[in-house]
Amino acid sequence: MKKIVKKNYKILIGIVMGIFVSTAVTYGAENILTGSDVSYNNALSHGSKNNIQGAIDELYEKAKPCKVSKGTGTARGDEINCGTENFYVVNSSNDYVTMFSKYNLDIGDNLSSSYEFYNTDNTGIQNGTCTGSEGYYNGQKYIFTCIMHENCCSIFSTTDIINKYKNYLIDTVKLDKQKTSVSVPDYNFLKNIGCTINYDDYTYTGNCISSNLSWIYSTSYYFIPEQQLNFAYRMWVDVSGEIRYMSSPWGGFGIRPIVVISKNDINY
Repeated sequence: MKKIVKKNYKILIGIVMGIFVSTAVTYGAENILTGSDVSYNNALSHGSKNNIQGAIDELYEKAKPCKVSKGTGTARGDEINCGTENFYVVNSSNDYVTMFSKYNLDIGDNLSSSYEFYNTDNTGIQNGTCTGSEGYYNGQKYIFTCIMHENCCSIFSTTDIINKYKNYLIDTVKLDKQKTSVSVPDYNFLKNIGCTINYDDYTYTGNCISSNLSWIYSTSYYFIPEQQLNFAYRMWVDVSGEIRYMSSPWGGFGIRPIVVISKNDINY
């Protein structure tokens, strides 16, 4: 019974409000009783409140699509869960929270240790096995998982992936459509979070170890450079914490989105 109740919080809110309306004593246009005056039996809902107003407020909070899973949900590095998706808090304002996906999106292809691409059934949402790239850097083979390897140097190549993920967050997770945005990390995002990045016409150098945030480089993922280099190098944050670039045609990158949501979607 408890499981059924939890899946129908929004329905219960309507029922509770109906009970309140039918129970409230009215004289002319003036309510003699308020929601806090009307007692409520919380045995069925397993709630903690014992009056109608408190029950409505409690059910409303539980109906929100996101919840804090670590910390207060407002400090950098705290964790927030939204349905199937997990995020790290980057910044928190009065109305919004900027979050960074905990895992890369399940997209594109995998690349075997023998440099052969192969497809998997992609979900387009976060997947803990999608690490982007693993292995050694100098002279050693990389293992790529869930990567895009065609037209990768243009921001427009990621548009469909990002839009699909945003639609999932809105349609399935039920985030506020008007107050949710999804984007690919860029140069400024990494700089602002503490990564050290330098570049000239031919190379990008630097690292994200300087951010003192290990979760920033817990996967390997593409970022949009401040300016495109000669030879159209692909830039990404590596699992080693280093900033990498590549021009080889078999190279690829993972996608790890930034998501901004309304605080009203979070149960604190």
